[in-house]
Amino acid sequence: MANRFVTSIYCDDIRMEVGNKHSYIGVYYGAMFVPQMPIVLPKLCVSVSVMTPVQRPFKKLLIRLLKGDNTLGQYDVDEKILINQANLRAPKLDETGDQLIVFGTSFVFAPFEIDKETMLRIRVQTEDEELKGPGLSIEVTPTQLT
Repeated sequence: MANRFVTSIYCDDIRMEVGNKHSYIGVYYGAMFVPQMPIVLPKLCVSVSVMTPVQRPFKKLLIRLLKGDNTLGQYDVDEKILINQANLRAPKLDETGDQLIVFGTSFVFAPFEIDKETMLRIRVQTEDEELKGPGLSIEVTPTQLT
């Protein structure tokens, strides 16, 4: 059986496409480098997905985006949504037959101010555990040695 897990995509923009598709523009992997600090970005988006096996539906789900120790945004999933999602037939992931319930949300900040080097982190509180999602380190571009 699959475990619970969290994924995240940090990017410059998220665009809704025809057919309920998302396009992620300017994706960051692990670190974002900026020329100096402080700096103001026109926009920063974070897409978060939280998955659990159908045999272990969520009873509580609070998704938070942290900048350092400060909460920038959060999504407390309503209990009715959790119950409805648990009763839906989840698609099979692969030939093993594992099925997952997926919850997703996006955080959009426009503008996004950065005053010092920091770390963006995803934390998800469930009924009995805290899940950690991939983070994004924000740093000044390193100078090249000559």
